[in-house]
Amino acid sequence: SPPIRAAYRELAASVADDVRTTFVESPSNAERRAALSGADLFLSLADSIQETFGLAPVEAMAAGLPVVAVDAVGTDDIVTHGEEGLLTTNDADALAAAIGRVLDDDDLRADLAANGAAHAQRLDMMHQADRMVAVYRQAMVDRRAGRTVRVDAGPISTRLSDYLRILGQRVFDSA
Repeated sequence: SPPIRAAYRELAASVADDVRTTFVESPSNAERRAALSGADLFLSLADSIQETFGLAPVEAMAAGLPVVAVDAVGTDDIVTHGEEGLLTTNDADALAAAIGRVLDDDDLRADLAANGAAHAQRLDMMHQADRMVAVYRQAMVDRRAGRTVRVDAGPISTRLSDYLRILGQRVFDSA
């Protein structure tokens, strides 16, 4: 929407006078690659609990971009603060500080980009499929040997309980 775009442009201008912003609705793969190849960083403002997997940040990391993102469900599973990008709260001052930090520090920007590209490769669909096959094979070996097959879901169950708590608050707050 125009008001949201204006707010994003204002945020970008608060970081540096010469920042250019481009909004592309439903880009093709070629348009997406072209846009990412000309960027210095990727900014993800998604703070919705409905975003369960941060595909856009993964695409940006695969293109070699450092990520600055709102610390939210989905994104926090993809971006580790200080490793592949910087996570921050969803307010203009915190976002501007994180953007400025990445743009002002060439070494940090290069480290985040390199770490992100490597992480994106690990998240590649074929790599994940190979890992899943390995889990199933191990489960079959364990089952044949009479061992109980268990999966540690500690961090996942913690995030799920956080998600349900937030969702419940939103449902009851709107009633």
